[in-house]
Amino acid sequence: MKLVKSSLLLLCLLRFVCNAEIVDDFSGNDWKLSKKSPGRLMISKNKLYLEDKSRQCPWVAAYKTFDVNINKTPLLVIKVLQISDRGQAKLIREKPYTKRPILIMDRPGIFVYDFTKAGKWTGKHKIQVLLYLLGKGGKITYEYVKFTDKLSPEDLAEMKKYHKPPKGQNPFELVPLFNSCSYYFVTPAKKTISAFFRKKGSEWHKVLTPVWISEEQMYRGSIVGLDENTNYDFKIVSGSKVLGIKSFKTWGSKIPVVKTIVLDNKNFKGYLKITSKGSPDNWIKYMAAPGFILKNTGKTPLIELVKAQYIILEGLTLEGGSSNAVIVKDCNSVRFVNCDISGWGRVGIQRFDKDGKYYTKRGQIIDNDAGIHLKTSRNTVVERCYFHDPRSTANSWHYSHPAGPVGMLIAYPKSTVIRYCDFIGSDEHRWDDAIEGAGNFYRNGGFNRDADIYGNMMTMANDDCIEIDGGQQNVRVFLNKFENALCSVSIQGCMAGPSYVYRNLIVNMGDESGKAGQLIKTSSYYAGEDAVSFIFNNTVLGNGKSLPLHRLFKIVAKNNIFAGTFGIGGRRFCKKAETDYNLVTAEKEAYESHGIFGAYPKFEDEKAGLYAVKKSCPTVGKGVVIDNFTGCGKVDIGAFQQEENLILPYRSIPVSLDKYQLNFSSSNSKAQIVLASIGGKNFSSEYRIRKNKVFKWFTVTPASGRLNSGEKVNFTVKLNPEFMKERSIYRGVFLIRLKNGYSRPVSIYAKTNIKQLVKPAKQATRYIEAEKAVNGRKFHKELNDPDASGGKHIFICGKNRKVAQYNFNISNTGKYFIAMRVKSDKPVESYDSLQFSIDGGKMETAHLQSGTSWTWSLAAENNQYLRQLQAFTKKRKTCYKNHAV
Repeated sequence: MKLVKSSLLLLCLLRFVCNAEIVDDFSGNDWKLSKKSPGRLMISKNKLYLEDKSRQCPWVAAYKTFDVNINKTPLLVIKVLQISDRGQAKLIREKPYTKRPILIMDRPGIFVYDFTKAGKWTGKHKIQVLLYLLGKGGKITYEYVKFTDKLSPEDLAEMKKYHKPPKGQNPFELVPLFNSCSYYFVTPAKKTISAFFRKKGSEWHKVLTPVWISEEQMYRGSIVGLDENTNYDFKIVSGSKVLGIKSFKTWGSKIPVVKTIVLDNKNFKGYLKITSKGSPDNWIKYMAAPGFILKNTGKTPLIELVKAQYIILEGLTLEGGSSNAVIVKDCNSVRFVNCDISGWGRVGIQRFDKDGKYYTKRGQIIDNDAGIHLKTSRNTVVERCYFHDPRSTANSWHYSHPAGPVGMLIAYPKSTVIRYCDFIGSDEHRWDDAIEGAGNFYRNGGFNRDADIYGNMMTMANDDCIEIDGGQQNVRVFLNKFENALCSVSIQGCMAGPSYVYRNLIVNMGDESGKAGQLIKTSSYYAGEDAVSFIFNNTVLGNGKSLPLHRLFKIVAKNNIFAGTFGIGGRRFCKKAETDYNLVTAEKEAYESHGIFGAYPKFEDEKAGLYAVKKSCPTVGKGVVIDNFTGCGKVDIGAFQQEENLILPYRSIPVSLDKYQLNFSSSNSKAQIVLASIGGKNFSSEYRIRKNKVFKWFTVTPASGRLNSGEKVNFTVKLNPEFMKERSIYRGVFLIRLKNGYSRPVSIYAKTNIKQLVKPAKQATRYIEAEKAVNGRKFHKELNDPDASGGKHIFICGKNRKVAQYNFNISNTGKYFIAMRVKSDKPVESYDSLQFSIDGGKMETAHLQSGTSWTWSLAAENNQYLRQLQAFTKKRKTCYKNHAV
């Protein structure tokens, strides 16, 4: 009996410890308002109220520090009582210091953060909880915050209120576009579920297994590879029981225009507001008189469409605009076809005394200046358009989060198609993102739902080629080419899903300095409970991380060529991830049952931009059949399938080239030829060579002409050295653009013998030779290099923990930047940091913007993989030390 009683006592004690909670119902007066933004904080029992008072700063925050044993209370539960816009929660761990955003709150109710799923933080910590109100002029009321080991019955009951279909949800909804159709089916969860489609009167084909969304009690997914203007049937099945069957028709390109408005200098005076309403059978078309260009001085948009319906704008050349060239707000069924958009945006100066962003004279950050700003509209199509030469440029992550012009800004639309467009930036006018989404962590943010982005060329971005961050409900990105950006597709913040990224070509990645980040971008601490992103049959290569996996939402990656510097990362923490049948060049460990590791794909001609693989490539026939996304026979890994003759970006024109990339060097700068072959039957079209205004450094001839079936045309590309005196590498693109707006893009890379100045002449700058430490002792190996300052440099390796010390005087108090001229051995990412301290302070890690050749890099301590500018406010005499890590 004693043993039994002791055991019972021990069990009770264990249960008591296990169920320990830290509950804060705001009864105390220990929450404080952040001083960084004006706002109102009111506290009473079960109510923490935040209100934005300034309407200028977009957030208000309250904070409190807790002593937490994460092992015993791994769940953080936050209840929102009332909300006008959005709330957010962040955590700050004191030692080691880490700031982590964890939750976005877009409705009243329970929100839970699970430390065990997020990984890394364990044990006892002092954790500061920050509760935010987001949105100008907004209000939010929190009911309680608690750390616990499990959810209470009351918590679970509260959560169930929101695990049901949204109000007004159609229980069986089909949303077709040109080549795809989204489906939504409300039902309790089933043990088995399948979906099928067919053309009217033909056999059924299976689609990818539907995704279960518990929060809305529905299955949803996409049907892809459909024909335009075609009738289909769709059914969803559980076992042998048909749960629902429905018909739909895809969109068609041809539309009935009954009224045409021709714009000229009589009816366009620099600004046009369109509120006209056509109908499905009576579209209204706007076009320009021959040779007429829509221009203005930049004080207003060129065109603004507000609550317009069934409008087509075709063949317009737009030059100018204020923050935006075109605004589309609250519209239904607007199409932009074959438009040329340039010259929009505000102009400013780069402020190194702030964060390296560009600012106007009034001190406004230049950000989100868009060629087309699409707001809360539905059934929008943008096709065969050329976006180029905005007036400003974007800063890189080297300074701070990029800000600047974008080709398109997407905000909460429904049913959107962007296809066959060219978003061509330049090193003079870099995009922030070629396409950026607003509301990254809203459930309806970014493209929101039912969107196709395909057949586009996007290049020269300092952040992403495209963001689909946000809702991502049946958002599909496919058959595009992404180039010369930090990241290609950003899928971070998948708040609802599912999204699909498939058959894209991602090459030559890098921002303005050549730095590549996540080639498919997943970095975020936010994701929907059942969010899924499918990554199929992409060809990804070059510098950067091919695909970092995400802890909080499911990523399914199959049939991809990942030939990046790094492979598939984060596998240890990503229990939801599913990867197989991929080629991963950077890794040799075979962690996939059917993957290929350590091999580099055998492309037809990588230097010429021909990324179809040879028959001898190990990827041929080694993929897996994916219902509705691949064929039923042998499947190749990567975007290109044998015998298919696919060209990316995909355009449905019978024009092929023998090269899609040209490479020049200082030793080989002779003119090069691109051969165009015209196929098809009875095809004939006028063409023009189109290139950005800043691409004066090369010429393409002939500049115009006609392409006819069965003919071949040589295009000669010649460099113009008189315009190549500023950089060591020039990057550009030219388009062989047909009269209807379809094009074949060709990328150009030209290296020069121009070298970076060792000691650029700048005001208030002091240069110190690295090999001249203040006490004269040889701390590091000293080597000769003709490209180094003075012909010498010091060599530091991770094993050498000695310190090099340098002294310099500061004459005036102010903000100063410390830079080092550095280069790294390969792989650069393994030798890209050191430690430093100032005036005897704590050693901090400096992440370097390094490479295999000498470059100036700022010393900055930060916790991100991306390198950001950081200024140091200093007075009088200063000491600087560094050593390798």
